[in-house]
Amino acid sequence: MCVSDVQVKTAAVLRFSGYGDALHITPLLRVLKARGYRVVLHTHKYLLDIFDYNPNIDEVVTYGREIPDTLNLPKDSLIVDTGGTKGFMDRPEDGGPQGCDLHPAGYHLNCNACESAHQFRMLRYKDVNYSDFYMELAGFEERGQNPELYFSPEEVEAAEAEAETWEGKFVIFWAMSNTSFHKHYPWWGFVATEFCNRHPDALMFSLGDAGSAQLEVKGHPQIASRSGMWGMRWTMSLMPYASIVVGGEGGIVNAASVYQVPKVVFMSHSNPSNLTKYWDNTTILIPENVPCYPCHQLHDTLESCPLVRVEVDAPAFKRRWPMCMGAGIHPGRVLDTLEMWYRKDRGGLL
Repeated sequence: MCVSDVQVKTAAVLRFSGYGDALHITPLLRVLKARGYRVVLHTHKYLLDIFDYNPNIDEVVTYGREIPDTLNLPKDSLIVDTGGTKGFMDRPEDGGPQGCDLHPAGYHLNCNACESAHQFRMLRYKDVNYSDFYMELAGFEERGQNPELYFSPEEVEAAEAEAETWEGKFVIFWAMSNTSFHKHYPWWGFVATEFCNRHPDALMFSLGDAGSAQLEVKGHPQIASRSGMWGMRWTMSLMPYASIVVGGEGGIVNAASVYQVPKVVFMSHSNPSNLTKYWDNTTILIPENVPCYPCHQLHDTLESCPLVRVEVDAPAFKRRWPMCMGAGIHPGRVLDTLEMWYRKDRGGLL
């Protein structure tokens, strides 16, 4: 039976995850509200950055980082568990390790058993879109919905005032990441410096949490570090005024999908159908000659990724790094892509 056929007054939606995953359930919240449900969202407190002022949410129940074993959910509610609770089904965006029995931590190069497991997962998830997945999970037929964000009039006014100071600049938001290794592009400093040196009218903001500050470019007059300084909500409110948003499959780039702002996405664990299928003004950069891409696995340790040696001078980065980001996306491809969007922004031809 489709859940839309069940006559209930309240829908309890569970979402425990990072920022990007949380964004993908916002179309579902809108559909639930349109169908007459009173929507009660159970989520982490820090995810209020995503859900504040959303008119499709009637009540929010917040939790810390740790989720209780038992949640207080009304028995007469429609319960939509979108993931992150114990025992939830294997999801395409954070499925378990795809190594073989001999390599349970993750994929090993030149291992036929690992490659067989990888091929199985690629076939299983090749056509799964994250936002569509949650619609299907709830039993709804709507597809092709992009994430949504909402801001107060005061937030919009403050963002507009900040954006006025960028007049005449080609403004780049570059999303850093230090929480998932495969989402950080170690060549970013080289690309950022080269592009800004070519274009005096470029202004680049590097974005991330406080831990990302160690990865920043220091001392360049056109590259402004905002890691640990701009909060997630402030960053998201400024996005529609940027010229382009660049980065890996993290929360900042996912938030950019809400807007028409051009986007450059470094693909790592997802394929385009999973993540960017419905996004506008988007260039995807797929790792080349990386046998484990797409892995459909989030990597919290380096042991689960095939690694390559990366040596970059500014910022200093000399270590082994996931192959998809370390060798799969050449800096020249990134520069060419930025140049294409720059020419379009400045009135040139693609």
